[in-house]
Amino acid sequence: MAINKVVYGNDTLIDLTSDTVTEDKVLDGYTFHDASGTLRTGTGSGGSSTTVLGGTLETGDTQITFTDNAITATAMIDIYTDDSSVGWIDREVSGTTLTLTFPPQENDLTVRVRLEETGE
Repeated sequence: MAINKVVYGNDTLIDLTSDTVTEDKVLDGYTFHDASGTLRTGTGSGGSSTTVLGGTLETGDTQITFTDNAITATAMIDIYTDDSSVGWIDREVSGTTLTLTFPPQENDLTVRVRLEETGE
């Protein structure tokens, strides 16, 4: 028997009765409870996938390269450094490789890349 509402004394602890989620809106294989309290399994696809890569641009260097399957022509790419006054001057994506060019560095610079691929 499915339970969609739990009341303890005068307090409602859980109330699923107005939930509107459906199988196609939950990612395939993930479980959830619908408004009746019945356990369901999602059938949906899509969502987004996020990958964070990191590396160090060493003193005197101007380029750092990342290789990962998450690097694609359609991925949203955010680039961060541990020194907010230093920014990249060129970015090239080739297959699953991302090459960033910076001005020559006087100190090591930590570089992080956040990649997000959005599906349908």
